[in-house]
Amino acid sequence: MAQTAKEEYETLAAVYDRRWRRYVECSVGRTVDALELTGRERVLDVGCGTGTLLAELLKRHSNVALHGIDPSGPMLDVARRKCGMEVVLTEGNAEALPYPDGSFDVVLSVSAFHFFADHHKAVAEIRRVLRPSGRYAITGWCADYPAMRLFARWLRFRGSSLTRLHRLAELRDLLEANGLAVERTDRFRIRPLWGMMIVAGRAVG
Repeated sequence: MAQTAKEEYETLAAVYDRRWRRYVECSVGRTVDALELTGRERVLDVGCGTGTLLAELLKRHSNVALHGIDPSGPMLDVARRKCGMEVVLTEGNAEALPYPDGSFDVVLSVSAFHFFADHHKAVAEIRRVLRPSGRYAITGWCADYPAMRLFARWLRFRGSSLTRLHRLAELRDLLEANGLAVERTDRFRIRPLWGMMIVAGRAVG
């Protein structure tokens, strides 16, 4: 029986950073490099996990107002130890973000989108909490790479909570259908068989 993402990552929280350090550092680094923050934005990390992205943003932009949300309490405990009181962390789901409309200047999600239970709802929520012309960036596993499609099948066979991998064009279409303009796309490999993508842009209107 497949686990939920919350169940799966509650068991992985204590070892996550050590086990996937190179993967996490690379995916976070590529995402942060894709941003051009002024240092005054209000930023949300959806599926923040152990807070590596938030900690990196805090190091580079000390005046940014940082928020993170994740369904796993143990992962958030690690994030709190890493980020301290300067980051606001909330336990919750991407499909029902507990924030008012237009709350954030920037919304990010790194290596979490393929675990969201309902991708349409998650994208609609990202659009809802972005201010007009607010920016977003989603970094995730890319189904354009055959090895990633095989890896996803193996994970599901093992009972992983992974829901679906998207091709870059599919993710672009999903975002644009929900009022998010796509301004930048990129595909890259972390290891020879581990293919990733970044899709970034702005809220329309």
